[in-house]
Amino acid sequence: MNTNLKALATGFVCSLLFTTALSGQAIHTITLNVNTGEIVAGNLSTTCDFGQDAGVTNEDFEIEVNRGDFVIWQGISSSAFGTDDVEISIVEHTSGPNLFGMSNFKDSNQSPGVVMGRINAGGPGDIQKYTIKFKVFNNGERRGGTFVIDPKIKVN
Repeated sequence: MNTNLKALATGFVCSLLFTTALSGQAIHTITLNVNTGEIVAGNLSTTCDFGQDAGVTNEDFEIEVNRGDFVIWQGISSSAFGTDDVEISIVEHTSGPNLFGMSNFKDSNQSPGVVMGRINAGGPGDIQKYTIKFKVFNNGERRGGTFVIDPKIKVN
């Protein structure tokens, strides 16, 4: 994502943060860290993480939310920040209660590479498994295909 698009996405997210702060809902930002220099289809467990504790797999990574909260997914390069990009393109419901009320949602022209959703359903203890699909770019060149990781969200 070039610098102008990053600035546009940042402005959109800042606007969302301000509006949400006024309404009292929480914002949960999930950052996918990717070693963009080494990622291939077979090594996501060693080249990607959400900053979770050692011993917690990407599949077992879980955030806790409340109804009405917003979730923002973004990706960054952990190996070449500033020259490489991680663009999250889609988040899809996989199993469990559909907390967002949508089967999938995508990034937008206002926030390319960043996906946002709002928790509209579910009750305490409900866990949704979802899939994050993302692309990796090394110096502007796409690396591999679309990569997939499937963490969880739990309602308080």
